[in-house]
Amino acid sequence: MHHDNRNLSLSKPRWDGRRVLFDIAVLGERVPCAISQGALQTINGRRHFKPIELLRHFMQSREQIEALATTIFQLRPTNVTGIVSIWEDDVDDPPSAPAGICHVVCRVG
Repeated sequence: MHHDNRNLSLSKPRWDGRRVLFDIAVLGERVPCAISQGALQTINGRRHFKPIELLRHFMQSREQIEALATTIFQLRPTNVTGIVSIWEDDVDDPPSAPAGICHVVCRVG
């Protein structure tokens, strides 16, 4: 089943001094997310990024990052709310989605 997420108001990715904040849409729901600097550097295999470089590298790896954020969101207990955070350990040892979970993600930018 296709879900149209284009009408959701998702913010552009932004650096807050410690992490990149971004939104994904899962089944029509806006989900705030963040990826730590360490996780982003692990994905890109580089260290010592300037904030502008971090955002550029985020955009280059956005599909992978959003897929990981979607998996983490779908695996967390329903009573857990707030920002979906991606840490370096999540990149090194990604969580596995149970069979049958559909990843529906909408990107902005």
